[in-house]
Amino acid sequence: MEQHESLWVESANELARFLPTDNATSGRSQTVEVDALITTQLLPLYREYVSRQELTAALHAYHKSIVLAEQPLAGSNAQCDATASFADSPEQWASIVTLRSKSVDYLEGISQNVSFYNEQVAPVKADYQEKLALASQFYRYSHWHFAIQKAVCATQWGQRATNSGQPKDWAQSAALWQQGVTLLENAPERIPFEIPAPVRDNYQTAENNLELWKTNLADAELRAKGQGQL
Repeated sequence: MEQHESLWVESANELARFLPTDNATSGRSQTVEVDALITTQLLPLYREYVSRQELTAALHAYHKSIVLAEQPLAGSNAQCDATASFADSPEQWASIVTLRSKSVDYLEGISQNVSFYNEQVAPVKADYQEKLALASQFYRYSHWHFAIQKAVCATQWGQRATNSGQPKDWAQSAALWQQGVTLLENAPERIPFEIPAPVRDNYQTAENNLELWKTNLADAELRAKGQGQL
């Protein structure tokens, strides 16, 4: 996309060479025909190229945000896979929010008069605004949201470790409990009031269970060392 974006930039810059500037005078009289050519053909084409550049930049920024997220669907087993990679911290979601904000800003700058607006810009703009709102939500709620996911995964790994008797499985459970505990300990003091009541209750329950999580963490660490009660 960066290559395509630079091509639109070069095209727009090349056209701009033929456009009159506000304070430039060539010393030659400009004919009506030339004025008409600039107004009816060069300027509209220039706007199209600049708008294409903005659209490409928006697509590129959004694509980068997707790469940063790499988030499995809610409830996916991949969330409890030791090798799964997805954004699970406020810092990562802050970067994603920034990129998606840039995408929306680029699209906001595109005139509705360009030829491709209704077909290519309008639907993307609506989608990106929705995805920006989602990313903003994850950014604000990620401490609690992902802490609960870590606890669920830690519990599943504990069950797996009980069946396998493998210290490495207990170590994975301990690592997940530690991540969940860290997220809760670093969470803001107050859970945002605009969170729907059932979700807010879940987050509050997680906060209330912080000491239990620490106990589960200590137990998993002991079992990983072969010192716990099996």
